[in-house]
Amino acid sequence: MASFQPRSFAAEGASPQRLRLTSIRGFAPDTVQLSGRQVAEIWKARFGEQGAGHPFWLYTHIPFCPQICSFCQCSTSLRKSDEQVAEYLGWLEGEIETLAAASEGGTVRFQYVGGGTPNLLSEAQLERLLGAIDRSFRFAPSSRRTFEFLPSSLRPETLPLVRSFGFNRLSCGVQSWSHDTLKAVKRSQAGLGELGRTIEDAYALGYDELNLDLIHGIGEESQALFLEGLLQVLALRPTTVTIHHVIPTATNPVYANVEEELAAHARFERLEQALGEEVGRRFPQVDWVLRPNSWILVDRNFRRGPDFSYWYYSDNERIQIDMLGLGRFAHSNILGRITYENLSFATRYDPDEASYRAFRKTPAIDAALDLITDLVGDRRSDPEPIRRRHGSEALRPLQPVLEQLEREQRLARHDGCWTPTHTDGVFIDPFWPLLEAAMQQTAGPWELPLGKATEHAIRIGDGERSLLVFLEEIVADKRYFAQRGKLGIYYRHPGGRAAADHDGWVEELMRAFLDAVQTLLDEEPAISPKRATARLKLHLQQDAAGPR
Repeated sequence: MASFQPRSFAAEGASPQRLRLTSIRGFAPDTVQLSGRQVAEIWKARFGEQGAGHPFWLYTHIPFCPQICSFCQCSTSLRKSDEQVAEYLGWLEGEIETLAAASEGGTVRFQYVGGGTPNLLSEAQLERLLGAIDRSFRFAPSSRRTFEFLPSSLRPETLPLVRSFGFNRLSCGVQSWSHDTLKAVKRSQAGLGELGRTIEDAYALGYDELNLDLIHGIGEESQALFLEGLLQVLALRPTTVTIHHVIPTATNPVYANVEEELAAHARFERLEQALGEEVGRRFPQVDWVLRPNSWILVDRNFRRGPDFSYWYYSDNERIQIDMLGLGRFAHSNILGRITYENLSFATRYDPDEASYRAFRKTPAIDAALDLITDLVGDRRSDPEPIRRRHGSEALRPLQPVLEQLEREQRLARHDGCWTPTHTDGVFIDPFWPLLEAAMQQTAGPWELPLGKATEHAIRIGDGERSLLVFLEEIVADKRYFAQRGKLGIYYRHPGGRAAADHDGWVEELMRAFLDAVQTLLDEEPAISPKRATARLKLHLQQDAAGPR
């Protein structure tokens, strides 16, 4: 890839220069569509290579909610009918059957049923789903099995039923204790008044871990009001309270500008300093633990025990083990190999439907993602755990970049660990070269079949020194090599391989092409990708024909 730097997508054609840490795991420079059978073969090969008992996460997604909160960044939709839910469960059972057979050699170390709102399912539906999962997968005796629930939709029979299937951990999204805040973000406060009794009942049923979520910064809630709610939540005696920092999205930008966002994040990271004394006075047994974009307030005795794991508590946590996701929009990840999600809206599961959007990756790409998360989120990276996860070869192409960043005084080295000389804890841009270097080591992400996509490409350059350039609308979770207005622009080599650029020819071609796109936009600012592509093709053809 040339030194021409990728830029992040934005809503409404805006052109931000920065990429948030919270979106790094969604990075996928190019994707390929796979069928359920193909995905199953990939998992079968993985378990075959790793040997019997290979541990993995098992996540099941229930994408329905009784309301859509304004701050939500999850893949959810409104529950509209019993038929809608029943149809989805039938589809989900088909996916479970297809993928379970491929994972016979593995052992579930962590299970999570989330959403959406899993407890919107009736008891009969839950028994059907959890029973199918139990019959299809093998669980470690010490596995941590989590069920997520929404207080406003909880029925008395739900938690005893879930517990009967071996679940030992609950997670509940409170988000705020303030009626005004919940109203402002379009969220029901029903069920909060009974939450204390719900927690007592859960402990009596044998659940040994109960997490409550709060979100700092939603609904313009003041620090004083947030503290008041936090104290009331801690009084309910959960084992952990996770405080998330509100994440800007395309539909909920939250902040007016970058400066406002950075100031809010700095306040979030100082929460212990601001609130710790008051919390400690009331709850002296609580420890504060900062993770990327979240605080964990954990009972000290529980933290010292065998069941507490940091792996639950951050959207940007290093991906420690393989994750098999079940359900529409569920993300799956095989370390160093592939990440994918299922985008099917079919009424019945078809293992031959190419509904899985997959990004093939390498150990070096995962190592780069882990390094960036460490440096930005934790302000420190120890390469040794990354080496254990992904292998020494994964770090080899990244070492020269780390040393270059050290020479540029962006990183410093102490006792074998790397620390950034400056990071705001939000944006990853200074460390983007690590990911770029990882992608350069393999043609994998760029070697996808072009097929009919070439019909929508604009060819620039000649022979081996030519590129296929694509224009499309800006879409979420996709990176472009450049963008102009509402047009996202990226390129491929016509042969499908990475474009080697030792003397700047790619940079030169793309710079001239972007100038042509900008000229077009100056004439017609709202031009569509289809019309822009047609006009640019015609313009290039006329140039090639020369004067008559």
